[in-house]
Amino acid sequence: MFCNNIPRVLGRTRSAIRLRYLWQNGSLDFKIFREMGHAVRSLFLRGTLPAHVAAAIKASYRELSAKEGVDNLIIAVRSSATAEDLPDASFAGQQETFLNVTGVDALLNACRRCYASLFTDRALSYRQTKGFSHTDLALSIGIHRMVRSEGGGSGVMFSLDTESGFDKIVLINAAWGIGETMVRGTVNPDEYHVFKSLLSDSRLVPITEKKCGEKAIKMVHGSLHAAIRTVPTSKAERASFVLNDGEIMQLARWACTIEKHYGCPMDMEWAKDGITDELFIVQARPETVHSRSDAAIFKTYKVSDKGRVLLTGLSIGDSAISGRLCFILSPKDIDTFVDNSILVTESTDPDWVPLMKRAAGIITDHGGRTSYAAIVSRELGIPAVVGTMKGTYQLHSGQDVIISCAEGDRGFVYEGISKISTNTIDLQNLPQVRTNIMLNLANPEATYRWWRLPADGIGLARMEFVVTNAIQVHPMALVHYDELKDEDAKRQIDELTIGYDHKPDYFIDKLSHGLATLLRGLGEAKKVLGVMAENGLTRGEDGLQIYVMCEIPSNVILAAIFTKYFDGFSIGSNDLTQLSLGVDRDSSELADLFNEQDAAVKTLIAQVISTARQMGCKIGLCGQAPSDHPEFAQFLVDSGIDSISVSPDSFALVKKHVVASEQARNQ
Repeated sequence: MFCNNIPRVLGRTRSAIRLRYLWQNGSLDFKIFREMGHAVRSLFLRGTLPAHVAAAIKASYRELSAKEGVDNLIIAVRSSATAEDLPDASFAGQQETFLNVTGVDALLNACRRCYASLFTDRALSYRQTKGFSHTDLALSIGIHRMVRSEGGGSGVMFSLDTESGFDKIVLINAAWGIGETMVRGTVNPDEYHVFKSLLSDSRLVPITEKKCGEKAIKMVHGSLHAAIRTVPTSKAERASFVLNDGEIMQLARWACTIEKHYGCPMDMEWAKDGITDELFIVQARPETVHSRSDAAIFKTYKVSDKGRVLLTGLSIGDSAISGRLCFILSPKDIDTFVDNSILVTESTDPDWVPLMKRAAGIITDHGGRTSYAAIVSRELGIPAVVGTMKGTYQLHSGQDVIISCAEGDRGFVYEGISKISTNTIDLQNLPQVRTNIMLNLANPEATYRWWRLPADGIGLARMEFVVTNAIQVHPMALVHYDELKDEDAKRQIDELTIGYDHKPDYFIDKLSHGLATLLRGLGEAKKVLGVMAENGLTRGEDGLQIYVMCEIPSNVILAAIFTKYFDGFSIGSNDLTQLSLGVDRDSSELADLFNEQDAAVKTLIAQVISTARQMGCKIGLCGQAPSDHPEFAQFLVDSGIDSISVSPDSFALVKKHVVASEQARNQ
């Protein structure tokens, strides 16, 4: 990091060799390999460091203090096991770190306690599970000055999306004060997403997501020699973002630089000094979940019968589970946990590892995507919904629920029991086709989840679903907020727009882009294009292409003229069927009459495809028919369609239908 000009806190490292020296030459004998747990830790804490090791630590501390211009520098003492965070195992949080340490005696004591932490119950349990020897390991201790983050902030960032493995973004979590609250999952942090590919363009600010977390508490330094303490955050802190856009961008650039240096996705910790406003990277290690997953296998989960929604939170993983709840509020109560139950608790830390291994799923009140509960749940492959805020007092032990993390960024806890179906796709065996197969996305939060599917792009993102799922408020309610009389609605808007002084900015920030829809004639087309141009969206400028939905018979009849104003068509087969046959698509009484394969509908589809091809205009179709009816897919291929857009869970099936149709056509 020093070579890449990334600020890291000035410090010293005591090598792992020194621990091995203790085995052989210190006050500890070989019985350390035969005794476990408390007895071994006691040996460390009662033992003394070899004289030359202690002298080297003292000299380094005095040198570090002198460079900072003080007699006794306030430092952090961080442990790092030599086996820590290999690509196939995460040892995060299992060895101790000590903060706010001052003076030589306190430093030497902290070093002994770091070494002893190799033999905590959680560390022994994890190594036993992973098959690591308890004796063939060592520990290095990093010592650096404390970053005064109580007036700034701290957090964790990943150079990929932690749930889907999507490697085109940087994920940053941030909380006020010392980062221990976030790692332990006792606070719901801010979350920022940055799109990597646009970071090199200084004109752009590619922050694609900003979520203001609750951040109800923070950890701060006590007075000199006093312990670190937890205090409530102020109302202003809870309602504001920890990082500004410039700081978010800086951290994202550093994440990309560190990832490039190490050659693999990275998990990093950062801190912001509240006195100098400087940002520092304080730790970097390999990401341990997606680096060991089989990229060729894509597995999806579907809940067949959902009860009412009991809770929502952040989804960890992408699976689902149905089971019975078991409340545990302290790891001391581990003996009362029923194996394969769903664990419900306020938050977890490394002491919970033995219990978490026995759980089928996890629900917590607090925590973000980088909390300990999230990290361990991912590695264990169990679904977790974290940061629910009220799980421990809204749910109850013995209750049957469904945890679903298969629906995007938001995790759901449903009432009842349900069958969970799975679908496994071997991506290596998917055939190549001429016709582009694209995806329909109803929920923007689920976009990352489908990135591994070899689709040819997004064929349809419905504006109404974008507003419903991602924005969650009508834009006019933001514009006329002061005129609202419904106090409950105002309260909900206040919660959604935390961090935004001007409420319409929330909508603009969340809004991505849409599609001109249901244009009945040329007059409406010109009006829509005019409004877009007035707001800086002019067809042809900077490569902007504008497509129009083809959902009305008039669109088919006027298709040749429409091509002068638009770059392509997307056939909405459901609405085109409804408006061609005069059948309400949502009516159960008329369901038998609604048929996308009706001769009239197919004639209109074939006609508009032919017109588009003659005019050199792209045309695709979005709808369920190609996945439900192989013969409809063949009809589209025979008609010369450019693309077919389907729901992600139908992707593999439609691709097989299309390849069969293309092969039949070529024979």
